[in-house]
Amino acid sequence: MRFGLTIEEFVELERKPIARGDRPLSIEEAAEHIRQRGYCCRPQSLKLLMKGKPLEASNRIWTQDLIESCCDYFEAHEFFTPH
Repeated sequence: MRFGLTIEEFVELERKPIARGDRPLSIEEAAEHIRQRGYCCRPQSLKLLMKGKPLEASNRIWTQDLIESCCDYFEAHEFFTPH
């Protein structure tokens, strides 16, 4: 059973887009976007997920693909926002 939103479901709700114009999201904006999709996420959570990757999480370009992979991880481990 899936509790979080897919990107398509999220866009249908007409919330904040993945990127603002030509500017990529910051780690704080990426965490907020993921929280709005129903996952329990903070910037520290993203830093832990990206630990050991080539770039520091705070310097990372938070693309749609990267955000989707984080959402997949949160979905698989059932890190949902409490009701």
